Order: sequence, then C-alpha cells, then structure tokens
Amino acid sequence: MRLTKTDAGYVREAQSILEKYGVSRQYGFLLKCADELPSKYYEWESLGANLTRLLCTQGIRSAIGRLPQIDAGDLLNDNSLLIRAKMLVSMITQSYVFGSPQPAGRLPAQLARPLCHLSEALGVPPIMSYSDYVLCNWRLNDGSAPVCLDNLHVRMGMYGGTDEAWFMLIHVAVEAQAGELLASCVEARLAAESNDVDAVASRLQSIATNMQRLRVTFLRMRERCNSIVYFLRVRPFTHGWYNNPALSEGMVYEGVSKYAGTPQSFRGETGAQSSVIPAVDATLGIEHPSDSLNRHLIAMREYMPAIHRRFLQWTESSPIAGLVSKVSHLADHDNPDLKAVKLIASYNNCVKQLIEFRNLHLKIAHEYVCAHKASKIDSDANPAGVGTGGTPPIEYLRHHRDATLRSIIEAPGRKFS
Repeated sequence: MRLTKTDAGYVREAQSILEKYGVSRQYGFLLKCADELPSKYYEWESLGANLTRLLCTQGIRSAIGRLPQIDAGDLLNDNSLLIRAKMLVSMITQSYVFGSPQPAGRLPAQLARPLCHLSEALGVPPIMSYSDYVLCNWRLNDGSAPVCLDNLHVRMGMYGGTDEAWFMLIHVAVEAQAGELLASCVEARLAAESNDVDAVASRLQSIATNMQRLRVTFLRMRERCNSIVYFLRVRPFTHGWYNNPALSEGMVYEGVSKYAGTPQSFRGETGAQSSVIPAVDATLGIEHPSDSLNRHLIAMREYMPAIHRRFLQWTESSPIAGLVSKVSHLADHDNPDLKAVKLIASYNNCVKQLIEFRNLHLKIAHEYVCAHKASKIDSDANPAGVGTGGTPPIEYLRHHRDATLRSIIEAPGRKFS
C-alpha cells in the first residue's frame, strides 16, 4: 500500500500530470493559437477574415478557385502556428463545401493538400473538428481577467452573428471551466492509488460540484442562440462527409496522392469530440456497452488532439470505481463505516451530476436539432436525423445517459438521495 499524501502533495503531482498532457486548471483542454500566420500565408488569413462576406454573396467557391497552392511546410515546427493554420484552412474548407445549396463533393488541391499536410502533422483526420471550431477559436477581451463568457470573443466564424458566436463561446466557456474538474479527476485518481478514502471522497465531491457548474453554463445556450437560427445558419457548416445523405459517396481530396482520387468519409465537428466528458467517464469507470453506438464514441477520439487522447488513455486506468466497489462490498450493511458511506455517496453524486449533464445535452439536442426533423427546414444537406458527427443524435446521447445510470452503486445502510 502506498503512503497517503498531504493535500498539497496531490495537487503538486496532479499539476505535473496535467502539464504533461497539455491540460491546465485555468483553461482545461483549450489550445493556444497564434494570432496571425506569417505573411506567406496572407491569402489564407484574408479568406478567413472575409468568410462571412463571401458566403453571403455566394462568392466563396470562386474565391477558392483563385487561391494559389501554398505549401504548409514552414508551419510544422511551431505548434501555435500549426493550430491556427489548421483552423483557418479547415473552416475555409467547410465554407467551400457547404457554402452553396448543393454541397461540393470534391476539394480542390489548393485546400486539400494543405489540409491533409496540416492534419497529418497534428495527428488528426483532414476535416474541421471540435478542436478547430472551439478549442482554439477564442480570445480574451482582457488578458488579465478570468476566462468567462463576458470576457471572450471568437477568432473567426462563417456566417457570423450573435447566435453563431454564442454557440461557439458556450462551448469555450464549458471547456475552460472544466480545468478544475479535470484537476480533481487527476487528484482523485492519485488518492485512490494511495487507498486514501477520505481524499478520494473529497475530490469526488469537487468533481460533482464542477459538473454542476458546467451544466449551468451549458444551459445558458438558450440566452443568445436561437434554435432555428442555429439550425439554418450555424449547423450546416459543421457537417462532415461520414453518413451524410448529401455526400453519400464521401469527399474527393484532389491532388492528395495517398487517397489516389478515392472518396474519403470523415466525421464532422461535434461536441462528442470534446475530451471533457470522456475524461470524467474514465475517471469514474463508467462502462459503455460494446455495440455500434459505442464504436461511434470511440471513433470520436481520432479527432481529438493527440496529446488529449493520451490523457484519456492514462485516465482509463483509474482505480476509483474498483475502490468504491470494494468498499461497498466490504462494508457492514448493518453498521456501515462512515468513511465508506461518505465515499459511496460522493461517487454516486458524481454519477448523478454526469447524468444530469447528459440529460441537458439530450434536451438541447432535441430542441436545436431533432425538433426540426421532417420540417420544411430539414434537408439532405442539413438532416435533423443525423448528427454532424454522423450519429443518430438522440439515440446516441440517450445510450450514453442510460449507461451512466447503471453505474450508481448501492450504499450500505440507509439510502442517500
């Protein structure tokens, strides 16, 4: 058995682990992005700055037709430049594909080559992901003030407007708030490795509190993002070419030798590509059934930053669920140990807060997407019955919520609500 640490000891070790995997208490999984690319990439910057105008005037495809072939090689040794370039090229790509009534099934080489080059360097598929759309797409209004909705603006959008920006920034704010949540997850795991039941219970309480804060922030989506505006002006640009009725044959990446003209199918941007909830699942040992819907969940990891994928792999070996289960089985149900009762109650509270977050996600998905199914605004190019990541949205989210429900552990002695 390892010796238990002081609270400060857990905090120091957790900080080292978070830094190793590119996570911080202040910013969570948010990424650092350069403010501007070198002058060689002026055309990309100019297109990114003018996306709204070009989309509103149906000029995006002709503008891409005039775009020269630009080599991305000079960016590969600077991660912040690489991240910005991938954001720019991928959002320009989405605008090109979905900026006209009929989605384009071929990417011209001016986009396809740099998109594939940048994506390969980052270890992700060549398409706009949640990482491009959210994790690096933010700036602080006041660099000396905390990360919060009142102190954020987006780096770039497509159609533009309050609804689009608010949709992005709600996700940015949730990601930033998750910093303390992730730190508690790491500290809880370290405490469990030391069989420090009191410290595990304390960190689990912190996880539950922070999950509740995330839910409160996510609930603010309705304040400035109208569901119809979202569906018509924001969502269309976040689709991919996996399980997309309008791109059933996939996407041809012109000029990319490794694809040899064969259409490719990649998933669109979706919140399922965030690492936050998978990290909580892994910390708590939430088990999802091995079925087709779970395969969607696993596939989403390919689109996460490589360093965050490694964090999830590390988190998956968390011993917390095993410790709670062992304490539960060993506890005397007639005269339960108070430490055991506290640990199990804290664990169950975490699970319940995770369930509440998933319930809210279900409600938002129904209100903003599925409520429009079979309506006049539903179409093959923007199908309400298919998630932007290619999943059946309600079935997919309900599936994960129900798996979480099954993780509640019966406490010894009296029941705790």
